[in-house]
Amino acid sequence: MNPLKRLALAALALTCTACASMPTDVPSIGEMPWTVERPGMTGETGTSVVTGDIGADLITAPLVIRLEKACRQRGTRLSMDDYAVGPTLVRAGSEVSQSFTYTLCGRDADSIDGTLVSRIYYNGRPVSVRERDYRLTMGRWNVRFEALVPKGAPVGWYEMELQFLTEQTEHFGDRKPFNLAD
Repeated sequence: MNPLKRLALAALALTCTACASMPTDVPSIGEMPWTVERPGMTGETGTSVVTGDIGADLITAPLVIRLEKACRQRGTRLSMDDYAVGPTLVRAGSEVSQSFTYTLCGRDADSIDGTLVSRIYYNGRPVSVRERDYRLTMGRWNVRFEALVPKGAPVGWYEMELQFLTEQTEHFGDRKPFNLAD
């Protein structure tokens, strides 16, 4: 037999032996627990983090985003994938939740520091503005926080706005309505 064929058969035999000895109960990449490390954050548990009144859940791991979005070729990109306000019908003295989903795909940075700005508008005028320093981290995350509607707030339609700002630019922003009832 040709020496090259012998070598190829030996390599194939070793490969098959190695495959046969691999465990079959290895979880897929989506089932593996992901460790979340976000400097300055407290209350870390698995894929959720809580800082003060802001909570965040990891939806898609950074490695998967890097592969999915080809970050190394295209550079750092940030997008807001979804923004929601709820409930849409509230009473004075209750809370309105805001949540947004973002994707950060970074070639040069694994996070972006900026300011989350939350505004509540009534009749087109801002009646509440809250700014928080916040770090967006690589991956796809859902971030949520609440706003308390004051007891003396007038009945009617309001809008809640969210922006993420850095020194250079506004990276994303959106507005959603909610109704304050008796």
